[in-house]
Amino acid sequence: MPELSAQTDQKFVVELGQIPIRVIPFTEQYTFRDFRQGTISFHNGQIVGALLNYNRLFGEIQFIHLKGDTLSFAQEKLIQQIKIDDELFYFDQENGYVHVVTLYPSTQLAEKQLIELEESKGSNGRFSGYFGPTIYGNRGHRLETSEGGIIESNKLFRRKTNQTLTFHKKIYYYFIDHNNRIHKASAYAVRKIFSRYRKELNQYLIDNPINFKDPHDLHKLLTFCTHLSDPK
Repeated sequence: MPELSAQTDQKFVVELGQIPIRVIPFTEQYTFRDFRQGTISFHNGQIVGALLNYNRLFGEIQFIHLKGDTLSFAQEKLIQQIKIDDELFYFDQENGYVHVVTLYPSTQLAEKQLIELEESKGSNGRFSGYFGPTIYGNRGHRLETSEGGIIESNKLFRRKTNQTLTFHKKIYYYFIDHNNRIHKASAYAVRKIFSRYRKELNQYLIDNPINFKDPHDLHKLLTFCTHLSDPK
């Protein structure tokens, strides 16, 4: 399991005419330094082995094809979980891929690391993206523009930029319940997962204000919840 780490503002600047995937270092784009042997478990019970890695820029697990090409899964909704070395990832269509960082008896703490595109101003002083309209982040495989258009991120980040762009590394946290359902970390989610102990949880949250972006706060919260459900 990876170590818990607080959010830091790490940024990458891609100058005019540069290609993002060539500027942002491979070791920052990917969780692992190389593609590693892993397994993909599908909802129908099928398990497939492949060389895998998690791409922070696209927010997805990628694999190496027999021909040596790096590819993404076409039918992600069929995926239940992915294991790379000893690291476990879950997927659902609402939250995408999340990486388990800590196991508890009845729940798991997971994170999603992304390299997100910051809104940037063009020469005319207006916010613009590669093709004119504003691009609002790159979580998932598509980017929405201010004019309602859709740009495929895998094409966008492989093209030369028409302006200077700034990317920031971000971490988002999630709870995974005993049924392997993914919940964005929040007071609502923890009350839902541990609904039998709502009164105790409400008092804990009053006495211990939680920053749901701080993994150490989340660890303390889930440790408290573990003691409630298993007081041994």
